[in-house]
Amino acid sequence: MVTGYGDDTSVFVSVENLADNINYSVNMGQVKNCFRLVGGDDLMTAAIQSCNPNGSAYIWQFSKDMRDDMSDELDNKITQYDEKYAYYQKDKIYSLSANLLSRYNNIVNKYKGENNNLTAIPTSIKGYP
Repeated sequence: MVTGYGDDTSVFVSVENLADNINYSVNMGQVKNCFRLVGGDDLMTAAIQSCNPNGSAYIWQFSKDMRDDMSDELDNKITQYDEKYAYYQKDKIYSLSANLLSRYNNIVNKYKGENNNLTAIPTSIKGYP
């Protein structure tokens, strides 16, 4: 059997017998929850970054409880970011260069017989596919 460090003194440690007063405080402007994504190699990590709308390997997620603990200013900024993100994902109309689009679609049409997965791109795209 492996025990922890030190000797077992059978002394129970709790708030009542450890301290007279414990204060809990949070720096509301510094509350974060972040995931850093790393692929199996540098190429996969770069692929993750290219798919992430913020261009980094980090994904931020804030629960309602965390948002309630934040300052109003920080919460408003996150809300603005979320709204802008949703707009670019679903509603923004992306207009593509007619010349580049035509050249790309010509290549797609040339090789479409060999690969059925190739599809031409329309002149404008709504949202981020």
